[in-house]
Order: sequence, then structure tokens, then C-alpha cells
Amino acid sequence: MGDVDLTVKMGSLTFKNPVIPGSSEIAFDAKSVKKCIDHGVGGIVTKSWVNFPEGVTRPFPYQVFYRKFPGYDISWITYVHQNTIPTDVGLKKEIPEMIRLCRKAEIPIVGSLQLTERIEGWVEYSKKFEEAGYDGLELNLSCPQYEFDKEKIATGVTRVGEDIELGMEIIKAVKETVSIPAWAKLSPIVHPAQLYAVRWAKSKPDGISAHNAPLGMLIDVDAEEPFGSCWVSGYLPGKAFVPESIARIVLIREVLPEMPISGIGGMFDSFDALQYLLVGCQTVQICSGVYIRGYKAFDEIIDGVKAWMEKKGYTTTDQFIGKAFKKVGKPRPDYAPTPFPDLKDIPYKPVVDMNKCRPKECNVCQEVCFYDCFEVDMKKGELKQDYEGKCYACGCCVGLCPEEAIKLVDKKTGEVIWDNRGLAKTLRPYVTYV
Repeated sequence: MGDVDLTVKMGSLTFKNPVIPGSSEIAFDAKSVKKCIDHGVGGIVTKSWVNFPEGVTRPFPYQVFYRKFPGYDISWITYVHQNTIPTDVGLKKEIPEMIRLCRKAEIPIVGSLQLTERIEGWVEYSKKFEEAGYDGLELNLSCPQYEFDKEKIATGVTRVGEDIELGMEIIKAVKETVSIPAWAKLSPIVHPAQLYAVRWAKSKPDGISAHNAPLGMLIDVDAEEPFGSCWVSGYLPGKAFVPESIARIVLIREVLPEMPISGIGGMFDSFDALQYLLVGCQTVQICSGVYIRGYKAFDEIIDGVKAWMEKKGYTTTDQFIGKAFKKVGKPRPDYAPTPFPDLKDIPYKPVVDMNKCRPKECNVCQEVCFYDCFEVDMKKGELKQDYEGKCYACGCCVGLCPEEAIKLVDKKTGEVIWDNRGLAKTLRPYVTYV
């Protein structure tokens, strides 16, 4: 590959490239950290360390994959609590070796820390982590297995992360204690995301990690019972979480445009990772892809980002990080006419490229159109179109045509306003946030 510089800066920390492991078993001890380094990561975020015994436990099994169910092949739920190595033990053995490996590889290491609501504990262990040699901290205020009931069983509540004032106090106390950067990790179950980010920003974190994983449960229809465990808890990683996480990051950037953000959630490949980078994340934390494909996923994602940069002609990451966010904004005043026009007056219609259409084999447009604008005779290989007084210009046929043979066009000018790529011309912003 060509001369591409993948270096990124997130606050005061410089990463060899933006691809780093998310806090998980992917980097929980020295051996796993070395695997990450061997596969080219730009830095390390460790598995969360805790100071309470309930966190250093796991049920058996604790990884339940959904791939036997159609459509869920890259989803699963994990009931992992925190690092099974007690923190004080880790500080004596594993953490020094993890740090040594990262120093040798010349990449930063960020220690994830998840403690109880006692602020004194956050202060104590933040200082211990700094003294051990960590380059930064990630304050895990968002674990969905944080609250424990009287029987010491995880209940799927993020007590510390949901208490916005407590989160502010923890961040403030840590920042007053250590000189290394501290990121605050946000939960996807707290709303609105931008309110939490703005309030937490008052305590001056060095960045925000967004997001931890949501809760989930799957029902085994054949067995007529929950699949895996009987309780709602755990983490539900997966590709379907990418759009939600991206949307929340955009909302945060709208109100905190200068806040460094480490993007997390559902990334399997470079396409996913690039989405986070293009909305302004300086780093991307990968878990999902590595759990499904192993550590080689890091190589594949890094190589994918490099290849994309070469294709686009980029030589440095700062040439494109945040570029898509610049096109986020308010909709045009005329994007939704009021009152809704008569169907005959709707200015757009779908146009089919018959060189691409396969009416002898396919009738998807007829099946998905709610308004009966298409009639396909598969025996004769004929497609009849009847738009006038019927078509709402909804876009279903454009998005679902397997041959990409349909475009939405202006009836008068013939201009293509939607071809299933980028921004629809009618939905482009007239005011952006940058």
C-alpha cells in the first residue's frame, strides 16, 4: 500500500492509528495485549478493572451467540462482568507487563476503571493507575451489569452512569487527582445523550467514549423460552447498534464540537469504523469484529481504512475525520410540503432503467410498493408502471431494488434526486453545524 499516515491524536494522546480494542476480554492481560499489538492496533484500552468482589465473577456460559437464528448471525449477548483478575493483583503483575509491552510498541495504553459509587474508590485507584504507568484512564460509568441485587446477581442497571450528578462528581474528583487524561464512558441507555455529555463536560473530562453496549434478550421460538439466560442483562453487541451509536455521537458533537470522542459500538469492518471517523471520532474501539473473527479483524479493519484512504487520495487522517459531520444540519424548509399535496402534484416519480431491470426473474418492486405503482408479468418479462395519482415518492422501490435499477427523479427536469447513495438532494441541509 502507498504512503498513508494513520496517526491520530485524541487530546494529548497520540495513537499509531485510530483502531484500538474496546474494553473487553480482547485486552484483559499481558498475553491478550500482546495479541492486539501483534495485529497492529494503534493503542490499547484494557478490560475494566474493579474493586468490588461481585464484579470479579462470571456465569457459565457467559458468551451466548445468536447465529443459529436467521438474521442474527453477527449478534450475541455477553454476560461477562469485569476483569476476573482482582485489581490489586493486576497492579502487581499484569498491569506492569501490559504497560511494558505498549511502551515497547510505542503506543499508548488506557486503563478502564469501573468502581462502585464511592468517589473515594475512584480517587484511590485512579492514582494507583497513574503511578503504575498508564497513559490515560477510561472511566466506565456505563456498564449495564453494574447494579447487583441482594443476591449478588447482575440486574442490568447502570447505577453510576444513570446518575448524572454522581457521574459529574466522579469525573471531577478523578481529574483533580491525576494528571493523565481521563475519558468518560457513556451508556446508550441514558437519554438524551447530549444532556449527559454537556453536564459531564463541566467536570472537564479529556474525552468521551461512546458507547457501551445496550441490554438485550432473544427468545427461542422452538423452545418457547428465553435463549441463553432468563434475565435481561449483559451486553448486546452487533452491527445493528452502529446507526444508533452514530446518531448519538452526532448529537453530542452538535453541542460539544471540540470534545474528543472515542467511538464504540457494533463495528465489524472498515466500513463501520470509517463511519465513526467521518462523524468526528478520533479513535474507534473494536469489540464486535474481534469476537466474531478473532484478532485478525484488527488487521482487516486497519488495512481497509488504509485502502479507502488511498482510493480517496488521503495521506493523513485529519484530512477526513469529521468530514461527514460537516454535512449534518437542519433540513431544508421545503423538505416536507404543508399541506401534503394531491398525489398528482407530487413533483417526483420513480424511473426504471430497463437495461438493469430483470422482470422475468424479479418482482421486488411490485411486492414492496404499498401504492400498486408496479405490475410485473414474470412469464412475459414485462414491467408495467402506473404512477399518476398513486405514487407518494416514498423511496421503497429505490432502496429495495436488487439491481439498483430505480431512481427517484424530478418529473419536470428529469434530475435524479435519490439513487440510494449519499444524501438525497431533497434532504440536504440548508444550515450545518460546522
